[in-house]
Amino acid sequence: MDDDGKVHGYSWELCLRIADAVKARLNLPELPVVPVPASSSTRIMMVETATIDLYCGSSTNTDQRARYVSFSNTYFVAGIKGLVRKNSGIKSIADLQGKTIITTAGTTSDTYVKAAATRRNVFVNYRSARSHRDAFNDVLNGKADVFVLMTSCSMACWRKRRRQRPTGWYWSTKASVMNLMG
Repeated sequence: MDDDGKVHGYSWELCLRIADAVKARLNLPELPVVPVPASSSTRIMMVETATIDLYCGSSTNTDQRARYVSFSNTYFVAGIKGLVRKNSGIKSIADLQGKTIITTAGTTSDTYVKAAATRRNVFVNYRSARSHRDAFNDVLNGKADVFVLMTSCSMACWRKRRRQRPTGWYWSTKASVMNLMG
């Protein structure tokens, strides 16, 4: 959802096609489709409690989440990457020793980075943001050394900043883990 409240993207287009199929099947052509904002930390609960009927954003299909909600077939695969300053010296998880990492609360990136650092015995300072936008801005403003998230989200954040793209930054070139979206 952009600053004007308009929904965009691949997942939203799929959602509209699903809504059209439901309207046709139920013979309710005027059935309204109402976008409801959901965050990474609220989306599963909102589906589980029927606050929303369908979540149409990127969400990794994990065993834990599947205990509470159903997923569609996998339609997208994404990896986890990090946004860092080019001169930071951060090229791998080992380089994160003593650095501040920010992720978005409720994401698989949040879970993964904590587990990966622990497995490698790397001490890092964790910060969690309420939204991708907040985390993205925190790393750009120097409140964190690296912003870790899925490649699908990272590219969307970067495109939103296209006109004011800061120089001296890069997305890590290797995805650390692959996430199945469905």
